[in-house]
Amino acid sequence: MRGLVIRILGIAVFLLVLSVLILYAKGYRLNKKNGQFNANGIIAIHSQPKAAKVYINDKLKGVSDLNLTLLPDKYTIKVSKAGYTDWTKTVKLEPEVVLSFNALLFPKNPSLSPLTNIGVVKAIPIDQTDKILVFSQKNKPKTDGIYIFETNKTPISFNNPLKQILLLKNLPLEQQKIDLKETSVMFSPNYDQFILTTGDDHKFLLSVDQKNTELSDITSSAESLISAWQEKENTKNQKIIETFPKEIQKIASDSFHIISLSPNKLKVLYQAKESITIPKIIKKTIPGINQEPQQRTIVKGAIYVYDEKEDLNFLIKPVSWSKSLKSNITDILRWHPDSTHLFEITQKSILAFEYDGTNKTTVYSGPFENNFFNLTSDGELIITANLNPKNNLLPDLYLVGIK
Repeated sequence: MRGLVIRILGIAVFLLVLSVLILYAKGYRLNKKNGQFNANGIIAIHSQPKAAKVYINDKLKGVSDLNLTLLPDKYTIKVSKAGYTDWTKTVKLEPEVVLSFNALLFPKNPSLSPLTNIGVVKAIPIDQTDKILVFSQKNKPKTDGIYIFETNKTPISFNNPLKQILLLKNLPLEQQKIDLKETSVMFSPNYDQFILTTGDDHKFLLSVDQKNTELSDITSSAESLISAWQEKENTKNQKIIETFPKEIQKIASDSFHIISLSPNKLKVLYQAKESITIPKIIKKTIPGINQEPQQRTIVKGAIYVYDEKEDLNFLIKPVSWSKSLKSNITDILRWHPDSTHLFEITQKSILAFEYDGTNKTTVYSGPFENNFFNLTSDGELIITANLNPKNNLLPDLYLVGIK
């Protein structure tokens, strides 16, 4: 009999401890004032770089990475580290909810490291790859031409080998005097080829992966090739749209001009082709989702990000911004590898902001040229700059240390 009582007591204690652990995991904490367990929430804060100070309502709570159990309320979070830009966010914490944040901080004084010394008149990132087309023209027949620079080589170092894919002297004789700055390119859907269009509208088909020595002018047949590429691109975009919830697939197909996918394929940057309201697919509020205000009524010409996972839609740029552009949107806005930030180039600086449009910060405002920038797969920035114009006629590629 005594053994049975002990076993029952043991089970009771186990169940009590288990219940306490479950309540604790859900954010419940003992309120010393009333002796009861009250439902709290948890704010989990991670940062890059680590060991940044975390403030809640201007009170220091510790350093990242940090989990804070707090009473349900409205809180302002600040993540700060000496020498880096601050990150802030105001949130409403609900009972039994975990709000998780990854604060990306940028150095106030980024470093610059040269990557090439060939003299760059033009640079074009090859989207969805780690490659950059580099155009060099210094009136040197042995080197003037087009090169591939691969940013995924580790470590990136000075004089990183450039892969030569075209020398100007290999063009037809009448085209060897073209100005590479005046050329334009169009990539194939899988980025293994591109059409080089010269200033006088001659077109040449070039390979990205090998030297192009025997060239032919495809000007007369380029239109059919471009049409075929555009059809493949439309098919690729349609496959992207088919991953969306069925309720908005038609709206996305008719109303989204897809600019680019985030690296994790869960968010899409797009320009509205018409004004329409995107229906709410997820009816219930998901605990812990992004709390920033959405814009589900989209306006033709404006730029948005749609988050497929959380069914959220955020305004990134208004119509007026789009109308003022003198370059392609893909040259102005680019995804950061973390899929939660976008980078934007302006006339005087390069900015970063979160995919919901918040926490905009200047990442780099030093010298750069040709309105060019790119991001490496590990989140570093590449620009073209001429830091010594008295000795160098042309800029070169530079790595900007922003980690």
